Amino acid sequence: PIIIIWITIGVLKADGWLLKTIDSYHSLRLNGIGRRVIIALFLTVSVLPFTYKVFQYNSDQDDSLKMIGQWMRENISHSSTILASKPQAAFYGRMKYLTLPYAGYKEVLKYAWINCADYLLLYKDLDIELRPLLEPLMIDGNTDPALRLFKKMETPKGGEIYLYEIITKGDCIEKTVERNFISSS
Repeated sequence: PIIIIWITIGVLKADGWLLKTIDSYHSLRLNGIGRRVIIALFLTVSVLPFTYKVFQYNSDQDDSLKMIGQWMRENISHSSTILASKPQAAFYGRMKYLTLPYAGYKEVLKYAWINCADYLLLYKDLDIELRPLLEPLMIDGNTDPALRLFKKMETPKGGEIYLYEIITKGDCIEKTVERNFISSS
């Protein structure tokens, strides 16, 4: 409903502007309604390619992060913090989200410990290109003692999502601040 009002206002404003600025627009042998219909058709035709792109994008959209997020909501505590490159999984899982830094494995692990992250989520289709230093974690058979493969999910497009639980945690900032606050009281 609101878009119809906006289009109507746009057509009326465009008609008024054209009447004021373009002399040849006056010479059209159309009444006010005819001119406005032509403007409305022009606006409609100019918006069609954008509308097509939006619908095409929605039909090709990859819902893998939504699926893993819904799985996490059912199987992981809501107070958990997820370290990932995109926030969708944490959003659908109703959990806290930390952006996965562009760094090597040791730096990422240190970042996770400092920020109290509980899980590391890697989406192979995306992260293998964006974070190539983490590629060993996106291969089956990772034996790092700091991480435990909690869930591996195959995506509909043939990719993989790895959800690691962070086992060995350092002294994270929240706990340090909390401990210092309690001891100073």
